[in-house]
Amino acid sequence: MITYKLNAYVGNNGILKLEVPVELKDMALEVLVVVNPLQEAQHFEKEEWIKRTYGALRDVAIEIDYEGDFEERDPIE
Repeated sequence: MITYKLNAYVGNNGILKLEVPVELKDMALEVLVVVNPLQEAQHFEKEEWIKRTYGALRDVAIEIDYEGDFEERDPIE
């Protein structure tokens, strides 16, 4: 048995959608879903999440690896 713990959001349509990658393939599975509503203090909307996390990595030096040389393309008009 593999256990996953996720936080999800259910919109006003009342439908919970989950996408969980698993290592198992081409087989039948039994899936158990336990729904535990979060307290209001723990629940926040996307905009609030952006405000809370914006700039969280400002002190982290992000380096982009060299991706190779690419052909010259015509400009988009």
